[in-house]
Amino acid sequence: KIKPQDTAWLPPAFPLNGRLPDHPYPVAMNERRQNSLEQRYYDECCLAAGKRVWRPCCKTLHVSLFFDGTGNNLHNDVYVDEHPHPSNIARLFRAAIGSGHAGGAALENALLDVPPAGSETYFKFYMPGVGTPFPEIGELDYSNLGLATASGGENRINWGLLRLIDALMRALKLGKLEDTASLAAVGDMATSWAALGLGGAHNRYETFYRHFNRLQNNIWQAMNPTGRGKARLMGMKLYVYGFSRGAAQARTFVNWLTELFPKPDSADGVPAQVLQGSNPACRLPVSVEFLGLLDTVASVG
Repeated sequence: KIKPQDTAWLPPAFPLNGRLPDHPYPVAMNERRQNSLEQRYYDECCLAAGKRVWRPCCKTLHVSLFFDGTGNNLHNDVYVDEHPHPSNIARLFRAAIGSGHAGGAALENALLDVPPAGSETYFKFYMPGVGTPFPEIGELDYSNLGLATASGGENRINWGLLRLIDALMRALKLGKLEDTASLAAVGDMATSWAALGLGGAHNRYETFYRHFNRLQNNIWQAMNPTGRGKARLMGMKLYVYGFSRGAAQARTFVNWLTELFPKPDSADGVPAQVLQGSNPACRLPVSVEFLGLLDTVASVG
């Protein structure tokens, strides 16, 4: 029972019937939001033809990213510890659909959907918390520095940005961004403390678009398909989650993502929400559809 003089407040009790929708309307609205780019393109086709036409074959990539909190590591918390205790971020990752990658998880295949689940449009990626093993960015063991000062946070965020490249490669049937290439890219994106902490934004931009430019011809072809049976790529929608220092990483991820958008034409202009490399004709729409922050902290190392 909560009393007015209590200094701590408890969340409301979880309803016995759960929190899943009990009416089809919210489900239909969620589906409508997910398919908004496809619906917009269909409306444009109808307006151009002056009548209702057959729905075109098109798709949007849905990418979910999960930044776990300090000391939380899905592999250890589920498969190693005697008493499994996955965090809510780890639970959300496991509940999400799609293929992808679970960072630091040697048994990651058990955590991912078997292809072709998600129809090559749904992807999910998990970043273990600072201070825990994350071999994909060069952290092989637990770290007191990471647990105390959040060291390694920047590399986790940059690894998350590279998952957009990974998802594109998977969707375009170009394989995936291999761990060795990803590790090298994370190193290239990092802030150079030898240069007094300068260069992080520049390094991120140059490294990210070096990989993006290798794909842009394939991306343009996917967005402008010819012939029958080829789905038109409409864009990419992101769903970003984070807990504690992972929540700070999620916030920073979104900020750094906006730094990858093309500069506006005027000082007071709004940048287009697209990824655009060296070819101005190849502009991939990107939007953050959901940002779920749990117990965020002010910053992350």
